[in-house]
Amino acid sequence: MPRWQPQGGLPGTVRGAPTMFDDLLPLLWTLRFVLILPVTVSRDTRTVRFRWLSWTMLVTAVLWLFTSAINYAMVCHRLAPVLGTGKHFHVWEVLPKYATVVLLSYIVFLPVTCWATANRAVALVELWQRVEALATAVTGPLHLPGLRTRARIYSLGCLVLPVLMQLLALSVLPDDRVWMMPGLVHANAFVMVSTIFWIWCCSALGALGSQVAARMPADLQRLGPQGLRAHRQIWLGLAQLLTQLGVSWGRLQTVILGLFFVAFTCISFIMTSLVLHGIWDKKMVWQGTAMSAVVIGIFGICNSAQIATNGVRLAAIRQLLALSLTHKDEPTRQEIISFLDNIRVERQCLTVCKLGVLSRASLLSFFSLACTYVVVLSQFTLSSEISTKKFDKLPSVA
Repeated sequence: MPRWQPQGGLPGTVRGAPTMFDDLLPLLWTLRFVLILPVTVSRDTRTVRFRWLSWTMLVTAVLWLFTSAINYAMVCHRLAPVLGTGKHFHVWEVLPKYATVVLLSYIVFLPVTCWATANRAVALVELWQRVEALATAVTGPLHLPGLRTRARIYSLGCLVLPVLMQLLALSVLPDDRVWMMPGLVHANAFVMVSTIFWIWCCSALGALGSQVAARMPADLQRLGPQGLRAHRQIWLGLAQLLTQLGVSWGRLQTVILGLFFVAFTCISFIMTSLVLHGIWDKKMVWQGTAMSAVVIGIFGICNSAQIATNGVRLAAIRQLLALSLTHKDEPTRQEIISFLDNIRVERQCLTVCKLGVLSRASLLSFFSLACTYVVVLSQFTLSSEISTKKFDKLPSVA
């Protein structure tokens, strides 16, 4: 299987020219702020560095311990009412408390999912810069409008929306307290930033692959078969970049999808129970808002993965098939065949730690599994209530 290596003699990124690293900076700083990526970012040299023994890591560890203490106190507070004996609870009353415990457990996985893979995240940024430099050297300057604006809007939203959501929760949920705010806000921000960063990277990678493929005919006309050979080198870099994205952020996306699964199942079950029992209060507003955020997050993760795969794989295939109809000379035909063979052998797709493929088809699997759990919980609740009523009707034994 061919591996991508940058060709010698190619010019690097021009200093002062806008690059994707500059577009990515707002999200990198947001990742640092939410304790996801404790790295040192240099705007001048356009580099990202990670060291276990550094001031950045020390500050991140201290804040992580502070957040962990708050989350532990919240877990004890939520479980205290249901840990006592002698009181009967319905499933739809107990489930939110245990689901909250599961959702707050993300803080335990933070060092494993993020800090342990920080070196791979740094390698991802460096690989991205090399691929962009190679594409610029072959095809000319690449312009992907709107990326920096989207990164700024996403970063601002990831910091503001969690606060607004938690203020809404405080107004409708009696169990929440003011001292819980730091932990709950960080939990919401952690999920949002992780999801948004994945969506931005996939969208940027898909746009880069589509734009490089669109310039293939012009480069073939200008450079001949050598242009296709250079584009094949760029495509191998994009394919490796797609794989590296799944490897470096796969653990984090696994945790995020797990949290989304628990949240979707729990909220769906609670809303179903509230509707069946005829309870309509302010909790429904919060439940609906949280459900909308979860559905948007799940759709965004799977849809952006499909966009990245299509931009890297399908865009090149379509362009090569079109060129095979217009160029019949033997050198060009051989280059097209070699290019298509590389695409067929690589079969690149966006995976989560190389365990499962992420695409729009994953949405059906996710929601069908979640709905199955909701049905099982509903049946368990109904059978429990029926058994309780029958037991209450039994005559007392003298």
